[in-house]
Amino acid sequence: MVLNYRTPGQTALAVRSLQTAIDPPVEIIVVDNGSADGSAAELGESLRDVTLLPLERNLGFPAGSNAGIRRALARRQHEERLQHLREEREADEGAGERQP
Repeated sequence: MVLNYRTPGQTALAVRSLQTAIDPPVEIIVVDNGSADGSAAELGESLRDVTLLPLERNLGFPAGSNAGIRRALARRQHEERLQHLREEREADEGAGERQP
């Protein structure tokens, strides 16, 4: 899951990098976190083989990420990977924190 907010170029680069690095390929969910600058449309046109989830407004990083996680869980395709992320987070309290 990749979260975008007004940075479609950087988001597209991250997605393409994931697409070439992950074998076997998995569904990549791109959440546009309420960008009002056309980012969602640009991503929809430039990216292939992704699920685009545009949100109506910017919910912030945690809630935007949760929207993507909910979409993944609804499809029940990513439970093992999400469990791994939960375990990593519990093992390292600093995991996933934003650095300055």
